[in-house]
Amino acid sequence: MAGIKFFRLTAATILETLVAMVILLTLFGIATTVFIQVTGSTYAVNKMATRYTLNRYIVQTAELKTYFNEEFEEAGIRINKQVEVYDKGDNMVKIIFTVYDNVQHKKIDEQVRLFSIK
Repeated sequence: MAGIKFFRLTAATILETLVAMVILLTLFGIATTVFIQVTGSTYAVNKMATRYTLNRYIVQTAELKTYFNEEFEEAGIRINKQVEVYDKGDNMVKIIFTVYDNVQHKKIDEQVRLFSIK
């Protein structure tokens, strides 16, 4: 065995391994937190844009006095406007605005408003 040379490899100690694991776990925790916040902020922005669109249709209904059932589609959402006679007031209508997501086909928001039809 004259041609084989043995040399010693340096290995990491347990303390060095633990420190490396703590650093990796800390970085993984920070990355997970950032991912959750980014995902949540996207939902909040979409919810705010949906509310803005819905409020625009509510104001348009009040200004144009369009008190009849309608359905609107815009930017991936569908707004259903349902008009009912309000029982407790003369010359009043109750309008239920319901917002649906066209992609996931679920209800996002609902608002009920009273309008005078004078």
